[in-house]
Amino acid sequence: MSDEIAALVRQLASHDRTICYQASTRLGELGEAVIDELIAVLDDSTIDDSWLNHTFKLIGAPAVEPLIHVLQDDSSSLRQQRAALVLGEIGDARAIPSLLAALHHADEEVRAEAAAALGSFTDAEAVGDLLVALEDESALVRAKAAWSLGNFDDVRTIEKLLRATDDPDAQVRRGAIWSLAKLQVEQAIPKFKAALQDPDKEVQQLAVVALRKISGDATALEQYQAIGSKTEALEVQRILDAIRPDDGLDESEMDKLRHSNPRIRARLLMELGQIQAKGAVSALLTALNDINPAVRSTAVASLTKMGDNALDAMIEATSHHSKYVREGAAQVLGNLKNPQAVDALISLLKDSAVQVRAAAADALGSIGDERAINPLKRALGDPDEKVRANAEKSLVRMGENPTSPGGYLRKMFGRLRGSGQKED
Repeated sequence: MSDEIAALVRQLASHDRTICYQASTRLGELGEAVIDELIAVLDDSTIDDSWLNHTFKLIGAPAVEPLIHVLQDDSSSLRQQRAALVLGEIGDARAIPSLLAALHHADEEVRAEAAAALGSFTDAEAVGDLLVALEDESALVRAKAAWSLGNFDDVRTIEKLLRATDDPDAQVRRGAIWSLAKLQVEQAIPKFKAALQDPDKEVQQLAVVALRKISGDATALEQYQAIGSKTEALEVQRILDAIRPDDGLDESEMDKLRHSNPRIRARLLMELGQIQAKGAVSALLTALNDINPAVRSTAVASLTKMGDNALDAMIEATSHHSKYVREGAAQVLGNLKNPQAVDALISLLKDSAVQVRAAAADALGSIGDERAINPLKRALGDPDEKVRANAEKSLVRMGENPTSPGGYLRKMFGRLRGSGQKED
């Protein structure tokens, strides 16, 4: 190992995020030459998962086979967990068979990371195994499977996800509610309404987002706010009184916004969106990478309210290392409908993450700029059905007549005709 590589790997364990980011980026640039050294530190718990993910993702395809080898043959569960996590981030289909096998690993955390990683692929091959994982003895595995199943538009998932909303573990209920909302399952609405009274606060919050996403239920937010305690409202006000968003937020103020209670985090973000202070954009952007999808959804709504104050930051965020930030940025840019974002969104049509490509395809339709027509037509050949459907819908909104084989228009008109012909 060269002195430079050894020093860079050590820097990944730094407490200074700037040092970690610079070291990770440089290691990514060095590429295949550093893979063995990175594999060797997969069991170093002083290095945060996010920096290993970022580095391996920059390296990309050359790292896939070595990581598969770790997942299949390594004796360390921590190394196998991290290998599964990174393989999900890279999103190379070569990893799918090994990840499916890892769903049966003796260690629950390896099974859980494999279930989470499979959600990055949207390959129908994974659905059956994830449905089995949804009944795993480990609540952690069931939860990860529930979150991942929301990425598969497969009728087999609905019944089991509906049952999972009554799981004794709150993590599982959260994942099931979010996935049912993402899949736009209208028969889940009674489950969402019942979840407004769930003992877990995050389940309540996700139920509100689900109701608004599927049915536009404006009363859901009122019910949710009524459930919120006076203590939480006072805590939100205390934090807002202690920050000065007009002047930009320093690190100590940003820490105040990273409250452990996701309900409070979301309410803070809503308030920042109402204030529309330009200095709050960086805090809202950071929240696009929140672990809680309901908080991420709130950040998107608040950034949208910021209007052109958020435009430059969102365009820049389309190249962020987190797929959740890139997805959120695409959603905001679609909401802002500013043609300046078109080039950045077109570049996201080639993103490695399915949800980012899908969000970009939808956003380009919202903007309606003719520069997006040809890139959207090329996206009709995307390997993922959601991306193809969003591209087709966007082209229709722009007055085009797409001809995606098996596309949503063909299916829709086939249903309207009521023909008994099999779709080709």
